[in-house]
Amino acid sequence: MASEAFRVVVVLLGLVAGAVAASGPRATERRLLQQTLCPEGCESQSVSPGSCVYDGTSGFVLCVNCKTSENLVAAPDGSCGCSPGSYLSNSPPKCQPCELGNFCLGGSATASTQTSCGPNLTTRNKGASRRDECVAKAGYRLTTSGAAEQCPVDTFSSGNNRLTSCTPCPAGLTTNQGLGKTSGNDCLVRPGWRAGSGSGVKAVRCPRGQYRGGFAAYSAAASCTACPQQTTTQFSASSAISNCTMLLPGRRWKSAQDQVVLDPPTEECPLHSWCAGGIFSGSDGSQPCLNGLWTDRTGATSVRSCRVPPGHFLPEGAAATVTICPPGTYQPSWLDRNSAEAKSCLTCGAGVQSHLGTKLTVVAPGATPGAMPMSVAGSSSDCYIRRGQGLVLDSSASSTSGRLTFRAVTCNGNHYGVNVERSILTSSPCRACPLGTVTSTSSSCSASDVTCPDGVTGGFYDKAACRYPSGATCSSIQGISNPGRTFSCSAPLIYYTSKAGQNIEGMTNSDASHQCCITASLTCSGFNCPTSTELKNPMPTGQTPSNNVCCVYRTGASCGDVDGVSGTADPLACSDSNAKLVWDPKSVPIGGKTAAQAQSDCCTTQTTSCTGHTCTTGVLKPEPPTIPGSVTTTDAMCCDTCESITCAPPTDVKRSSTAWPQVTPTQEVCCVYRTGASCGDVDGVSGTADPLACSDSNAKLVWDPKSVPIGGKTAAQAQSDCCTTQTTTCESITCAPPTDVKRSSTAWPQVYRTGASCGDVDGVSGTADPLACSDSNAKLVWDPKSVPIGGKTAAQAQSDCCTTQTTSCTGHTCTTGVLKPEPPTIPGSVTTTDAMCCDTCESITCAPPTDVKRSSTAWPQVTPTQEVCCVYRTGASCGDVDGVSGTADPLACSDSNAKLVWDPKSVPIGGKTAAQAQSDCCTTQTTSCTGHTCTTGVLKPEPPTIPGSVTTTDAMCCDTCESITCAPPTDVKRSSTAWPQVYRTGASCGDVDGVSGTADPLACSDSNAKLVWDPKSVPIGGKTAAQAQSDCCTTQTTSCTGHTCTTGVLKPEPPTIPGSVTTTDAMCCDTCESITCAPPTDVKRSSTAWPQVTPTQEVCCVAG
Repeated sequence: MASEAFRVVVVLLGLVAGAVAASGPRATERRLLQQTLCPEGCESQSVSPGSCVYDGTSGFVLCVNCKTSENLVAAPDGSCGCSPGSYLSNSPPKCQPCELGNFCLGGSATASTQTSCGPNLTTRNKGASRRDECVAKAGYRLTTSGAAEQCPVDTFSSGNNRLTSCTPCPAGLTTNQGLGKTSGNDCLVRPGWRAGSGSGVKAVRCPRGQYRGGFAAYSAAASCTACPQQTTTQFSASSAISNCTMLLPGRRWKSAQDQVVLDPPTEECPLHSWCAGGIFSGSDGSQPCLNGLWTDRTGATSVRSCRVPPGHFLPEGAAATVTICPPGTYQPSWLDRNSAEAKSCLTCGAGVQSHLGTKLTVVAPGATPGAMPMSVAGSSSDCYIRRGQGLVLDSSASSTSGRLTFRAVTCNGNHYGVNVERSILTSSPCRACPLGTVTSTSSSCSASDVTCPDGVTGGFYDKAACRYPSGATCSSIQGISNPGRTFSCSAPLIYYTSKAGQNIEGMTNSDASHQCCITASLTCSGFNCPTSTELKNPMPTGQTPSNNVCCVYRTGASCGDVDGVSGTADPLACSDSNAKLVWDPKSVPIGGKTAAQAQSDCCTTQTTSCTGHTCTTGVLKPEPPTIPGSVTTTDAMCCDTCESITCAPPTDVKRSSTAWPQVTPTQEVCCVYRTGASCGDVDGVSGTADPLACSDSNAKLVWDPKSVPIGGKTAAQAQSDCCTTQTTTCESITCAPPTDVKRSSTAWPQVYRTGASCGDVDGVSGTADPLACSDSNAKLVWDPKSVPIGGKTAAQAQSDCCTTQTTSCTGHTCTTGVLKPEPPTIPGSVTTTDAMCCDTCESITCAPPTDVKRSSTAWPQVTPTQEVCCVYRTGASCGDVDGVSGTADPLACSDSNAKLVWDPKSVPIGGKTAAQAQSDCCTTQTTSCTGHTCTTGVLKPEPPTIPGSVTTTDAMCCDTCESITCAPPTDVKRSSTAWPQVYRTGASCGDVDGVSGTADPLACSDSNAKLVWDPKSVPIGGKTAAQAQSDCCTTQTTSCTGHTCTTGVLKPEPPTIPGSVTTTDAMCCDTCESITCAPPTDVKRSSTAWPQVTPTQEVCCVAG
């Protein structure tokens, strides 16, 4: 009923409004009410009595209960309409959800209609109730007026949004001038580009040498196509094979007209041409070498490849052409045309000839197809001398040319040269005739006579032309011109004196040798002796030379060492496999003897057995050996003697062989102490004392053992001489620790040494050897180390150190510490002390940081612990508990709620216990900096809370110059009395701390004020807080309404600018400043060129 009453009120209010305004917008409603029946959609009286009431005054029938089953609602005019998001359909009246692309405001029956969003606009869902629910369709964006317009080129939109801009295509992609694109798939890879690699979607240019044609979807443009073989493109981002018109260096087109048609389209640059690569129109891209120059291979890429080939030169002159080297010259290299070497060929030398002996690897320019490469004088080995010539260094020519130069000489005057043409360019002078022979020319010489000179060169060319002169004999080879020079025989021949007068006139050297020399087979002269032997001297005669005749072992050789070299052992090898070397082969000399004599002296097949030998030293070997040779056996051959024993310290000297005993050899019987050894010093080394150790535990060294020599004695003999079990007086007694000091001879009992005590019987510093009480019921006195026993006998020491009396600690009053839980019983009749009876700080070990023990006068009467006995060292503070300079080890508060006091390093705790330090250093009280007035600097942004109950200071609460590090040139800090309360250099209204990379704008203290426009441009460095508030904050404003934009367009809702300012485009307009450019148009236009249109990538961005 309450709701129906409400509806009646609504209807009555509508009637009142209708009475006030009888015309205008309300006229339609008034006409609707002027009816006698219930309006359509109203519940009939038969269903719900009272749904309609009649107003007798107005004559209107008013509906108060519209049909809820049809989603109808009562309208202010008394009609049944629809709620927002629905529209009224007829027959019968019913509210339907607003269709897509429309919005429904709802209300009265006449207002419950659909309104179209407009062209290319829609709604996300049915039932839209407001215009702002209208969204752009796919491929469209909203304008500032709310209309839809197509997405521009290279953008797309999936629709169903109210964005005023479309999404740009990824970098390098395009819509190919298409508008209204609806998805990223409409962004195509343009010709000459391909899909990029890596993360993200982007397109990249095809590199040079590749191309890709047509616009393609991103997934279909993964790669570019390579240009045909050995071609490339002039630029990147090529879009067709027709762009592959650039030759690579070293290639030319097969067809100058159809360059890219053939497959493959190119070929290597031919011989004697060069191809630089590039683009050629109507040409195959090759250039011929000029001046007859050659290339050494195909595929030349530069004119520098055109060179002078081996065996050629290029004369001076622009029109000159490559020419073959003239006779007597050669050229070994491929030469640059501009080099000095290319201007002429190298000379072989005066009189030296050249022939075409070097075959080139390439054919000459202009050669017929199939022709073979030519041969040229292309090496020094192509230079040669002729028969009867020699080759010598030409010093003059070498000096002029700067290189070794030779010349040919004719061989005559008792010399002869080469016997055939010889390719050579190294020194090969004429050879002299053998000593005594001469050359001569006869008028009857013929071409075939080797004794005659060559018919062309005039030089002798054979050794046979050298003959002994008239009157020459074996004893006078130069004849009558120089009598007395004897013929020289060559090994193995020797001069034969019986033929001294033999005539050799007109003979060659070889023929004369047969006349004057005999073979050396009858002498040892020149015989080559084997290793380890030398030539015998004097040489034997009448025997055939051989090793056994000519060669003997050198002096010092023996059967055991055939080369006689000291330090080596190379025994003779017996040639008879049944023979053995004689006994002790090194003692048998063979120096000066032949190999046969050495075999006889050194090797024997006879043997002598040791069985039955009587050993004079040592004992017969267990298996008596057989000795090579027929010999008299000796102990060295047959017996085990001291010879086989190795002696070691201290008995490291072997006994003389004359003293070797007839016993089995051991170290004990064969080895003796060295000379100088004694019972008191077994090694006999001056400055040391190594006394003999007696093997009998009951024996002792004799008196004055150093005076008893044992050099040359065995260990057993030394024990006998040095050790004894007999004693006489204290003189013979060796005192041993702890009673190791001998008494005066008049009172020789055993006494303890000086320094000994009941607690340390040997008195050696650093050790503790307490006296052992002989009475099992006795105990050592208290503090036994304080009772000396030096000079006392063992009995006296027992009396002084051991006691059966005791004193109890029970009843002792501790002045420090506390009585031990079980009061001890003290040996002896003594006055008890705290040290005896009490647990004190003496027993406590202090550890860092409280590593100093309190003075014994300050030990408290409490149970000793580290906490009460140990204190911090001098110099320690709350901020540095170890007091070590350069470190900072602050005290850790044991109470988790407590904190260190302010400036803890200023609070000393040296000499204080841990508890005292906690009390002095830690506090749970705090003092707030809030309300502190800074006399210098400014209050910290978050006023800190200071530990302790303190009076706040600027140092505690304020950011002051204290925190500033000064640097050159202003590297001196101002006096603290002059520290101002100002902002630092670099601070601005938009960044009060002036720290790069942060933005901390000033907070205006006046809640009605705002920061000025562009606050970061207003500096406040060096200004006080009040000055900063004045400069940065303002309550004035300036409206952008009416501003005329020179670039961009006025913002949809013109802003209000803080301050009284002249408005600018930056303040009031949407400009290109807000646009982010992306490839390929990734450069923003100059601000002077920003257009007066709504800014987008299309109008603001250009290609780089």
